[in-house]
Amino acid sequence: MTVKFPSGFRPRRQLRNLWLAIVVTAAVVLFAPLVQNLLGLPPFTLRARLIASAFAFASGVPGFWIAFSRRSDITARTGIVAIGIILAVWLIAFWRYH
Repeated sequence: MTVKFPSGFRPRRQLRNLWLAIVVTAAVVLFAPLVQNLLGLPPFTLRARLIASAFAFASGVPGFWIAFSRRSDITARTGIVAIGIILAVWLIAFWRYH
């Protein structure tokens, strides 16, 4: 039993959302050193930066993919709220330990 979508619309939209999630996560990872400099934090070692970038990319892509998904309003809102909470916790941690 296969489900036929009109001209492959749903898979194409999901692939577009995946690429959008990858691009947004890559932008976050690439701009992290700039944000660190703006906050006055000392630069991390290359090893620490690579590990943190890998973790951020591995957790960011699924999170942003869910947030950009249009499967249901609840899923998208929940993803956006989860990302907002994660960013708020990171902001408080950076502010507290700065």
